[in-house]
Amino acid sequence: MKAPSTVVILEDTQNSLAALCLRLEQSGRIVHRLKISETALSRTDQLRPEAILVHIGPSGTDPFTLQAALRKKRNLKRTRIFLISTLGRESIQGKQERGFDHEFAQPIDEETVLSFLDAGATARLLLVEDYIGLAEATQEFLQSEGLEVRLASTGREALDAAVAFQPDIVVCDLHLPDISGLEVLRTLQRNPDVGRALLVIHTASQMATEYRLDAPEADLFMSKPIDREKLAILLSEMHRLREKMRAQ
Repeated sequence: MKAPSTVVILEDTQNSLAALCLRLEQSGRIVHRLKISETALSRTDQLRPEAILVHIGPSGTDPFTLQAALRKKRNLKRTRIFLISTLGRESIQGKQERGFDHEFAQPIDEETVLSFLDAGATARLLLVEDYIGLAEATQEFLQSEGLEVRLASTGREALDAAVAFQPDIVVCDLHLPDISGLEVLRTLQRNPDVGRALLVIHTASQMATEYRLDAPEADLFMSKPIDREKLAILLSEMHRLREKMRAQ
């Protein structure tokens, strides 16, 4: 039986994340809430958590200094570290080297955080992209975030891969060498041999706007390239789809 994973919440105030802690515990995780200090950083290193959530108030510790200190710990070099900011996302957008694996701005959605934590172990993504440079760069990024990724460069290759791979998410370019991305998604919707995946059209931003109203095949439209902010959206929507399917 697999041991429950551990999440550490490092914070300078302990009065605003009760709902998130409860949801993490309901998911089967062990949660440790520690007030930020040198002792807390050492304790976090000893716990070897699956993830660390850093929560700092407006006048608290500099989060980037704290993140750098955590990365120096022996057992935390590869641990995922997330920032929960009370200042709003705009307060950190200007940082060039942020160092966090993702950043959430309050008020946070507990299910979005949970989806992001779960994704590394569960999410399979089929990327359909005929530009090999972009495809390989996106694959490398997504794999570094813990997703299992399969590539396809044509629509027909994607249809075969979906049956074999059974993805949770399909991200498909609109314009492919053989058939359109919309036709790929349309065919996947009708194929009983493919489980219900989140179907995403991945294209230039102006094209996403143009096609959004005329493409019921797609659950989501997303402009290129995929970054951490867009990945968070994908994982959140994947989780919502899973919950919807369970309720049916």
